[in-house]
Amino acid sequence: MLLWQHRNSLEVYYEQIPTADMQTIAHARLLEYDIEEIKKSMDNYAKIYKSENTYRKHKRSFHEFMSRKNGMPVFRNKTEKDYDKKTFEK
Repeated sequence: MLLWQHRNSLEVYYEQIPTADMQTIAHARLLEYDIEEIKKSMDNYAKIYKSENTYRKHKRSFHEFMSRKNGMPVFRNKTEKDYDKKTFEK
């Protein structure tokens, strides 16, 4: 499963073996979005999560990230600026 491998390569939340649930939710998202959009969303989430300048620090499993309304769809267009600590603290 390419999406699972991509997600693990980002080193945010490592999952050893893709489960049937993970495959089901990945297939469902692929009906809504193309693979590059999903990978971009994962990349954005990883950058935001790893940045020391952001307040977003919740680790999400593959299933959680892909299935939630505020998971994969939200991070398609988010950047570190959207979660900047300085802006949040004001």
